[in-house]
This record gives sequence, C-alpha cells and structure tokens, in this order.
Amino acid sequence: MDALLPLLADKSRTVRRSTLIALGQIGDERAVTSIISMATNEQTSEKAHAIDALRAIGGKSAITALELFREDSSFFVRRRARTALRETKKTCDVT
Repeated sequence: MDALLPLLADKSRTVRRSTLIALGQIGDERAVTSIISMATNEQTSEKAHAIDALRAIGGKSAITALELFREDSSFFVRRRARTALRETKKTCDVT
C-alpha cells in the first residue's frame, strides 16, 4: 500500500484513478489522509473516484473524509458523497 501513495500525485489522470481503485480494493484506512489530500484540488471526476475509494475502504476515518465532500461546490460530488456516507455508515454500524 505504501508504494501506491506517491502515485496519487502522478501527472497522469489514468495513473491517479488506477491508484484510487487499487487503494479501495486494498481497504487500508491509512490511505484515507492521502486520498483526501489528493482529491482536494482535483476535478469532479477525480473526486468521484476518491469517494468510491473511501467507500470501499470504509471505517470511521473514511466516514469523516466523506463528510468533507458534502460541502463540495459540485452537486454531483455532494450527491455521490451522501450516497457513499449512507452505505459506509450501514456497513460500519455508525449512525
């Protein structure tokens, strides 16, 4: 997992997206902070991939991170974050 984190800063959008998918599949909560840092200044599609990765990772730190996206300027991002939050809270028994 640690070897993937620097790829979140890669110039290639494809590399960043693939890294987000891989981090979501690995499911290690240690990646949450790096995912948020990467997604902060990204386009809507990149934020959507970050949200999907956070949903896949799950856990309380992912929930906290997903809550940040509820205030995004993009309606699409806010809606996706709300959906991810509902699903993640159900799987983590957090209300």
